[in-house]
Amino acid sequence: MANKKKIAIITIASTLVVAYIVVIVLFYLRNRKLFMEDLSNYHIKVDDFWKSNTAEKKGINNTTDDKDIILNIKYLIKNTLEPAYNYIPFKITSGYRSPALNTAVGSKTNKSQHLKGEAADITTGSIADNKKIYTYIRENLPFDQLISEYGYKTIHVSLKRNGINRKQTLYTDDLINYKTI
Repeated sequence: MANKKKIAIITIASTLVVAYIVVIVLFYLRNRKLFMEDLSNYHIKVDDFWKSNTAEKKGINNTTDDKDIILNIKYLIKNTLEPAYNYIPFKITSGYRSPALNTAVGSKTNKSQHLKGEAADITTGSIADNKKIYTYIRENLPFDQLISEYGYKTIHVSLKRNGINRKQTLYTDDLINYKTI
């Protein structure tokens, strides 16, 4: 009887190990495809996420070679930003933020999705068009958070590559107090 229990435990453990390896291989293949994917014919580029007036003024290096961050940026571009841009063109006012830049812009949290390459602040240059793009993203595209900042002056949009996207729609006038829309 003891041998049958040992065999059953070994069989279950072996099955779990094989299942775990399959999950890892599938995860690798999914991310490898995204990392290698050519987005050169897209309007939004990964390089757009490095640009920052604050970083430039303060001499902060706002680039990264972290593969997870680059994958997050590409995922956000492919699934949300590029389709939104095709609806109404916009510019990114804040994309990726290095820890130094995040501190320099006054962020009081180290949980900002900008640090992970999961978020971008965008504007069309027009409050009316920002409202339209906010509505378009909310009704048609995947996102984690969609935030109207300062009466639609800027739109914050984020998307998680891993994990559950909350589909939060928020409004803030001060970047401190957020209200659900």
